[in-house]
Amino acid sequence: MAKITCNHCGVQFEISDDFQAKLRRCHNTFYCPNGHSLYYPGKTEEEEKIEHLNKIISSLSKDRDWYKNIAHERYEEIKQLTRSRAYYKGVVTRLKRRK
Repeated sequence: MAKITCNHCGVQFEISDDFQAKLRRCHNTFYCPNGHSLYYPGKTEEEEKIEHLNKIISSLSKDRDWYKNIAHERYEEIKQLTRSRAYYKGVVTRLKRRK
């Protein structure tokens, strides 16, 4: 059993551990015996872990996008260099044929 003290009137009462865990998880409002509304506003460990994992996923997505952009830029450079090489190879061939 979990002991709870009302923030408004100071009365102490007990609720079951399972019910307290449920209230912490879903942040629902519950009431003291005098009718004052109470709730658990803080994040649970599970919610904090999920938030942390979401931050990691977001960071990895940004990294992936950055690497994808770099790879695309390198691909375009390679295509341009291949075209330049082909052009200069043609110039060399024409100069050889002039002789």
